[in-house]
This record gives sequence, structure tokens and C-alpha cells, in this order.
Amino acid sequence: MLAGLGPLQAEAKRGPQSALELYARARIGDGTDAVRSYSAALTAAPNEPTVALYAYRQAVAGGDYALALRAAQTLERTGFLTPDARLLLYVAALRDHDWKAASARLADIAREANFAFMVPVLADWLTLGSEREPASVPVKKTLTSGDAYTQENRALLMLARGDEAEGSIFVKTLWPLDPYRSQSLRLTAAATLADRGQRDAATALLIADDYATVAAKSQIAKRRSLHIGIDSPAGGAAFLFSRMAGDLITQGSGRAAVTLARFAQFADPENPRVALIAAGALAIGSDDDKATALGLASQVRKDPVYGNDAASLRIDLLEQLGNVDQAVAEARARAKGSINDLARVGDIEARRGKFTEAANIFRQVLAARPGDQASGILLFAIGNALDQAGDWKAARPYLERALTLTPGDPALLNELGYGLIEHGEDMERAVKFLDAAAQIKPESAAIMDSVGWANYRLGNYDLAIASLEKAVAVNNGDPEIDEHLGDAYWRDGRHIAARYSWAAARIQADGPMATRLDTKIERGLP
Repeated sequence: MLAGLGPLQAEAKRGPQSALELYARARIGDGTDAVRSYSAALTAAPNEPTVALYAYRQAVAGGDYALALRAAQTLERTGFLTPDARLLLYVAALRDHDWKAASARLADIAREANFAFMVPVLADWLTLGSEREPASVPVKKTLTSGDAYTQENRALLMLARGDEAEGSIFVKTLWPLDPYRSQSLRLTAAATLADRGQRDAATALLIADDYATVAAKSQIAKRRSLHIGIDSPAGGAAFLFSRMAGDLITQGSGRAAVTLARFAQFADPENPRVALIAAGALAIGSDDDKATALGLASQVRKDPVYGNDAASLRIDLLEQLGNVDQAVAEARARAKGSINDLARVGDIEARRGKFTEAANIFRQVLAARPGDQASGILLFAIGNALDQAGDWKAARPYLERALTLTPGDPALLNELGYGLIEHGEDMERAVKFLDAAAQIKPESAAIMDSVGWANYRLGNYDLAIASLEKAVAVNNGDPEIDEHLGDAYWRDGRHIAARYSWAAARIQADGPMATRLDTKIERGLP
């Protein structure tokens, strides 16, 4: 039990709904139930920092602004305010349009090292709520990670303050080689201009032909708001927080991304782009987080601009949460209008072991776009699916054709080389493929395993063991690699070591592989 529960224990005598019981229920609960229990626990023990801290964390993750704010205020009152909770209190001041309080909150944030780097940008956005001019920031045509946030936000601030000409030029100079960041910035800039009635200037920023940009143009032409424009300090803070959250998602920092994305939502609750980023952050967390992300994605799916991306994320989440049939159904529905979504159906079918069906779908995709730059990838996908389905004879020609289009793909070289070795075909050429793959990607456990297995099949047991032991060291716990190493040990006369490797493989094995390993452990190899 954590320290600091003294008041809770003292209140445990109050009955079945005591603060201690509510706290315990919240700790073992999940999702909405946990938030509800923490809210009740905080009410029962309003000055208990331990309850407040857990309530705060759960409320932020769950998107409950009222509880998060109440918990943060308790943490401040009891002297346990966390650095990120200071940001939430700043957001609260923005929501109240209390610019004096917001300035004071920024001063508090600046005094701590954690988020002080945000203060100049947030202070600039705060000028939208006053007559003060923002600090001067020189325009930079080449951005580094250190000044990207400052430059992006300054461009948007210019537009929000009515400087259409300079702001539009500034936006156009940013991210010329990064389509994703450029798209997101331009959409927000265009929405800001359109909300100010400057629809021609807004449309001029939307030069890409991706789904979201085309949809945004259509909405602006119909005089409909995109709901992502910035006209307040809260909207500016939401853009900064969500931008940072998006970058943290790409780095795999899920929990920090969730916190910032939720702060962005608290600052701009109706913004679909922000909600989609929050869903993306939650999607890399636990199953409970994924379930919450699914709910967010389902809401954003109705948005005309971001709905396409939200529907795609929803399919991923359905599959990850085990609702594969629904994921396939939704992917198939989308595939009627998109060849890329048809390929996605093939991916899902392959992941759930329906390899023949996957191969047939990939063939349809290939037929729909012959000569496409992705042809090599599709040929590889067809060959891999057929090989997994047990039809090596049909798989090999597809893999060979794929190799002519993408000769330096280490995964393809490994797949084809391993397949040839496994079926006793063209062994000398197979070894060349595997050696080439190992040179391109020497750290790959899968390729080490293939090289080791090739040497095993050729009778070079010392070389096989050396390679397979490296593979096990890199990817400990892969049953196929452990089984291969056990086979090599056995042929080399090291029978005790062989049984240890087979036993290690047996831990993760099931089905026919488990039966095969049981026989090897009991009887060895013939």
C-alpha cells in the first residue's frame, strides 16, 4: 500500500462506501468504473493527496476534465502538485478566459524545468486575449526539432491575429519536405483563415491531393467550419499540445502523449484533429486504453475531414482488441471504394492465418494496379501468403518476380532463401540469398536463424550452431529458433543441450509444433 493513506484508514469505519473502499475499488477498476470510483473517493477524502494523484492520472487518461481539475486543485492545495498538473491549471485559466490567472500559471510553469520550454509559445498565444503584441520571432526556412514548435505556432498566430499575407507566406515556407507535418499545419492554417471569412486564402494553402485536404477544400467551399481553426489562446495551446503528442506517439512514448493530447482536448473539446491524436496516443497503450481509443475513433469517424483516418484507426483497434470479424467487415466495406483498403483486408486475413484468402486478395490488388511502384511488395505478399498456406510451388514464382523488382530487400531475400533451403531446391543460390540478407541486415534474428538453418541442412553443424546461438541471444523466446538450435545441437552430439533448447521452445509452442517437440524431447532425432 502506498504511503499517505492515514486519513483514508481513519475514515474506513464510515461503512461500506468509505473512502478507503472507494479508493481500493478505483485501483482495481478500469475505464469509466475507475473514474467514477476515484471521483467518489476524492469526495470522501478531499484532502488526501494519494487519492488525488491517482484520481488525477485516471481522469486525464479517461478524458474527464472536471475530475482531473478537481484532483489537480487538491494536489495544489495539499502541496503535491505535479509539473504536468500545472499545465492543466493553465488550461483551466484559459477556459475561464482569465488571462491574468493564465499569466500567473505560466510564471509557475517557467520556474520549473519540466515544461519551461513551452512558456514562450504559450505566452505568445496568450496575447490573443489581450492587446499585448507577441515577441518577435525570425522566420526560418530550415527547421530543426528545437525551433519547429515556435515557428509553426508563430505562423498560426499571425493568421489568428489577422495577418493573412505574412502568415500565409510563413506557413508555405514550413515543412516543404515533410508531407505529414505540412498537411497538418496547412489544414489548421486554412481552417483559421476560413473561420475569419478568408476562404480564397484558405483554399490557396490546400495544395495536396490527400483525402483530408480534398475534403477540407470541399467543406470550405460549402462555407462549413472545419472545427480546427484557432481564434483563442486555448486553441493555440491545443495545437501545441497535440503537435507534441503526435511527435511522442511516433517515439512510442504513449503515456506522455496521452497526457498532452488530453490537455489539448480539454483546451479545445470540439476539435476533431485533437481527438484523433488522443485516440492515436491511447491506441499504443493497454487494452483499456485501446478500448477508450476505439470510442474516440468512432466519434471522429463522422467528421468529413478526419473521419477517413479515424475509420482506419478504428479497424486497427478492432483487430487488436480481438474483434477481427468486425475489423474485416469494416475493412471490406471501405475496400469497395479503395484498393488500399482491399490490401488491408489481405493483411488482416494473413495475420489471422487465412493465408489462401489473403493471397487471393493480394492478387486482386495486384491486378487492379499493374506496374505500380508497390508491385514488388504485393508480389512478396502473395508469395509469402502462399508459402504460409503450404503451397511453396505456387509461392516461389511470385517471390522470384518480387526479387527482380526489389533485389535489395533483406526480408525478401530471407524468405526466398529460407524457402529454397527448406524444400531442398537450388541450395547454392539459396545460401547466396541468405548471405546477402545477412550483410544488409546483420542484426536480424530471423536472418541469423535462416543462415543457421541453411548450414544445418548442408551438414555444417558448427556454423549452424554459431549462427543460431546468435539468433537466440537477439530474440530469446522464439520457439522456432530454439527448436532449430536444439536440432543442430543434437546432430553435433550435444544431446543434453539439445533437450534444453527443445524444452525452451516447448514453452511457447502449441498445436503440431508442441507435439513434435514433445517427441524430440523424449526420443531425440532419428
